[in-house]
Formats: sequence, structure tokens, C-alpha cells
Amino acid sequence: MNSAVHTLNSAPSRARWGLIAAYIMGPVLLGLSAYGLWDWLSMSTTRLPGRSEVFYIICLVVLPLALFLFLSVTVTQHFEHSRLSSGFQTRLDQVQKRLHYQEDLLQLIMNCHPESVAIFDRQNRYWFVNRFAAEALNRETRDIVGKTPTRVLGSEKTRRLEARLTEVNNSGRSIEAMEQSTDSQGRVRFVQVHFETIEPSSEFPGGVMVREEDLTNLIVERERRETMLRQVIGTLVAVVDRRDPYAAGHSARVGQLARAIAEEMVLDEKLIETAEIAGSLMNFGKVLVPREILTKTTPLSAEELQRVRDSILTSADIL
Repeated sequence: MNSAVHTLNSAPSRARWGLIAAYIMGPVLLGLSAYGLWDWLSMSTTRLPGRSEVFYIICLVVLPLALFLFLSVTVTQHFEHSRLSSGFQTRLDQVQKRLHYQEDLLQLIMNCHPESVAIFDRQNRYWFVNRFAAEALNRETRDIVGKTPTRVLGSEKTRRLEARLTEVNNSGRSIEAMEQSTDSQGRVRFVQVHFETIEPSSEFPGGVMVREEDLTNLIVERERRETMLRQVIGTLVAVVDRRDPYAAGHSARVGQLARAIAEEMVLDEKLIETAEIAGSLMNFGKVLVPREILTKTTPLSAEELQRVRDSILTSADIL
């Protein structure tokens, strides 16, 4: 009974009136068939029924009973269909709630990091973008998810992005790339892009997560520090050259030679720069040698010559 009431309440208007008609006509047809059967049995059974009596039996007994059975089967099928539909809808609602919860949780986590994050499926379509990625593309999230980069980005950036996505999907290895671009205000931006593979799961077929980290401020600050360091080194070299005019330019040439040797040794860039700086400052210990000795035009005494030679070790100690 409760199932029937629920079916009536949840059915559409036309289907609801059909069910009401079936509930009303069922007892009527069953009662009409029972009356016809009782009336026929109350007749005389001493002779075979005539043509009119056979027609009477079919119209009053068989036909209502057949209609009753038809209505019963129809109502039963409708109840079963409603039950299956209700169960399927319940499961669908549960899946949607779980997916919405996971999406909200993912958005909450990704939006806590000031990085542009996008996830692509195996067909290189946007599967997820966080708030910063949507803002960088000047679009709403719903206008990005499910689309290919061709429909979202420019042609040049699309070709580069799809090539890297295909490379990561085929190799299964993460890659990094540094990209240089110009923003809407004409400023140069340096962005480090991380392509990381995502293993398939029960709810995601696998793909690639792309993280973009803006390193512009970091690179600008590093270049500023390097420029200041070069200026300080140049100033120190100039001080040494002024104290020892006979060796002017010697420090710069030693630095160039040290850099050439380091490059020939195939050292990394940091060690190459270190060698050049150290070579440029090899004479800095001369600042502790009296200027009269450095500018003396007559031969140096043994003690004076030893002081000049010791200044090289002093430079190493200072460095």
C-alpha cells in the first residue's frame, strides 16, 4: 500500500490519473466478472448454452476478467519500473553528491596554493582547473572544463602544450619547462611549468597535472643580487688596480682565464661563475701590501718580494 501511494505521489500527472483509473477499474472489472459467473451458474445447466448465452458469458465473464488481468500486469510492471527508477535515481544522487564533495575538496586544497593548476585527461581535455588557472585564462571554470586547449588557448601555446601532454602520457615521466611570456601590461613574465603524470583510478582514467609557478619576482631579485655582486667585484678589482697600476687589468684577465678553464672542464654554471669571481679577486690581498712596495720602481728586497707573494695566500684567506 505504501509503495502504491509513493508511486502515485511520484508519478507524472498523466501517469497518475492512469494509475487511479486502473485502481478503480480493477475492482469493478473483477466484480463484474464475478457477477457474470454467478449469474451464469444460477441458470439452468440441463442444456448446452446457446449462442446468446455464450456471447453473454464472453462479454460479462471472460472479457472483464481478461481486462482485469491486463490491468494487474500493467500496474505490476509500472510498480517494478518505478522501484528500479527510484533505486537508480538514489544511487545516481549519491554518486553526484560524492563527486561534488570531492570536487569541492579538490578546489579548496588547490586554491590554497597560489599556483595555476590544471588537470588534463587522456584525450588532452581539461578535467579540472583551480581558481588561479581560470583567472589566468580570463574565463569561468565551467567554460574551461571538458574542452580541449585548442578551444581555450591560442594556436602557438596549444601546440606546445599538447606536445608536452602527449610526451608525458606516452613516457609516464614528469617534465619541467621554463616559459617566457608577456602579460597584458607588457611586462615579461617567467613561468616554470611542471607536467606530472596522474595514475588512473576508479573515478579518473588518468592524465597529466600541469602546475605553473610564476618565478618572475624570484628571477628579477636574483638578477638584481647578481648585478650588485658584479658591481661589488668590479669595485674591488678597481681598488686593487689603483693600488698597483703596474698590474692593472691583470685581475680581469685571470678571471677570464679561470672561466675558460672551468668551461673546458665542463663544470656546471655555478662553479664556472665561482671560478671567474675567484680569479678576478686573486690579487685582492694586495690591499694589505703598502702602496710604496707596489709602486716601487727599484728592485724589491727579499722581504718586500715575499710580502707581495704572500698577498696571493691572503686573497685566498679573504675569499
